[in-house]
Amino acid sequence: MRTTKSPKKSASPSATNPTRAKKEPRSGNGTADAPGTASVASPSAAAAKKAPTGRKARATKSSAKAPKLLASAMGRADFRTPPLKKPLDPGLTGEPYRATMRNALRDSGLPRRIAHGAVLPALLADGRMGQLREQIDWAIEDRVPAFYMAESFLQSYLFVGFPRVINALAMLHDVSRARRRSLGLAAEALHVQTEIPSFDRILGGPTDFGMGLKGRRIRLAEGPPMHLEAPGEGPGSFERYAREWWRRGAELCQQVYGNQFERLRENLGRIHPELSDWMLFEGYGKVLSRPVLTPRERELWIIPMLMVQDVPEQFYSHLRGARNLEVPASRIQGVVWLGSMIAGPTALSRALDRLEELERRDEERRREFPFG
Repeated sequence: MRTTKSPKKSASPSATNPTRAKKEPRSGNGTADAPGTASVASPSAAAAKKAPTGRKARATKSSAKAPKLLASAMGRADFRTPPLKKPLDPGLTGEPYRATMRNALRDSGLPRRIAHGAVLPALLADGRMGQLREQIDWAIEDRVPAFYMAESFLQSYLFVGFPRVINALAMLHDVSRARRRSLGLAAEALHVQTEIPSFDRILGGPTDFGMGLKGRRIRLAEGPPMHLEAPGEGPGSFERYAREWWRRGAELCQQVYGNQFERLRENLGRIHPELSDWMLFEGYGKVLSRPVLTPRERELWIIPMLMVQDVPEQFYSHLRGARNLEVPASRIQGVVWLGSMIAGPTALSRALDRLEELERRDEERRREFPFG
């Protein structure tokens, strides 16, 4: 009987040539998918892929809360473009606050000390004490000396009053002490007595404070001491200090106001006879002529405070004062631009218009009197 052999099945290409074998797709549970079906991951696996973790998750959370900056991400910003579309949210704190401010401080083109010194007075003037604490801590982290901030806060009582300045100085003391304690360092004095470390002045020198401070010390300029002694006739008497304050006050006020000095005194005298004298003795003599900061540094701190308070006449006067003291235009524009994060874009537009007005007037004066 003849038997019929069943035909042999041809071997599949994958069986004969293992290198040509294709890897079967796997589903979310680790089994191969059937032909013609799509791979479906389990819900937990899909969620794990989508949800960032760790530092990336914190960064995503911070960027979601922080307002979007309009400033350029590289180089100096266009100062006509406000850094924010609206004033900074007063409730923003912690890392979201820093994330919002970081690019603006960098894009301002200012040294760190001056950049922080534009934001701190604006926050103080607006009463944003929570954000002020955050900014103080950040400034100390950026190696801005505590005595620089203390002196700057001290002069602010002329513009925002004693209560806020007392609170700001107490806050600076607490934050500075806590920061230095965490680093194992002794507390830093917030007032200057006989000597201060040398630091890069506002118009030059290294921008890195660590390099600027290394191995250099200078004595304070000759002038009234930091604290008054009892009245008397001796070399440290109140009368002697008072005469010096009158002299220094008149000298500095003339530098700031230029040919408007006499007119300013007359106008203040008409408002109230004491105002003109107090401006020279108290404002420019006792406070603003203290030798710890330069007049240029002081003006760059004052301008953001007045900008936030919306006092156009005084703001304009101190813009003109900064120009009379030959503060570079880029520095003035930079602090105004940073101050607008608190004061708002409308305030920035008005401030830059006033600056342009001053430049036009100065140019007209130069054409009219080319030899001074």
